[in-house]
Amino acid sequence: MTLAEFRRAYLTATTVKEGFRRLYGLPVHTWLRQRRMERAAELLHTPELSLEGVAKAVGYSSVSQFIAAFRQQYGLTPGQYRKNV
Repeated sequence: MTLAEFRRAYLTATTVKEGFRRLYGLPVHTWLRQRRMERAAELLHTPELSLEGVAKAVGYSSVSQFIAAFRQQYGLTPGQYRKNV
């Protein structure tokens, strides 16, 4: 939904964010990062896809940022995760 559509519905961005948090129990950015990392974990099962390819597929332009986010989510690097899968 675009900002203009929200305005037509008389919803502020704050109202939408609060509603999202009530519904999912998480802020939008946290929920989105978790979904991205879940998808990354799925993609790491594809050995022919490089870490850079996985990072780009889930929206990271920097492999180092992707690795840091993945480690924060799972407690290990994508390379370590891939070896254990």
